[in-house]
Amino acid sequence: MVSHRKLIMLVILSLLMRVALSQNGVFRIKNTNIFGWEIWPTIHVYLRNDIGRGLVLTARCYNNIKGQARDREFLPGRMTKFTEFTKSFWGGDLYSCMFHFGNKRRSFTIYKGSRDNSDKGQCRHCFWSIRPYGACALNGLTKKYDICYNWD
Repeated sequence: MVSHRKLIMLVILSLLMRVALSQNGVFRIKNTNIFGWEIWPTIHVYLRNDIGRGLVLTARCYNNIKGQARDREFLPGRMTKFTEFTKSFWGGDLYSCMFHFGNKRRSFTIYKGSRDNSDKGQCRHCFWSIRPYGACALNGLTKKYDICYNWD
């Protein structure tokens, strides 16, 4: 009888793991838990250079959990995958960036767990449009970059 209980628990756990691993959140979706039961989801961050005037955008970003810095150039009007990282179990993930375009320097936190993984919206594939006045996130409902923030 004990072995039947173990077998049933094993089946239930394997089903729960299948559900958790099948979750694939794309864009920013409000009032939906796109991560399901997944403990350490991988977050993908994409940036689009919408500064204008043909300016190249340079980003230097720093991950507060791993302490890694990353540099990248973005050509005008192009969407480029910037980074991917595993979301920490405890939350508090931050990916802070310093952007350079023309003769300007601006900072913005491109991924903030409290903002990008909350009841207001979640993203696993986080798409951002970098503009002269700040950054705009892709809204999964409208399919437009209409969730905008000023520079930090």
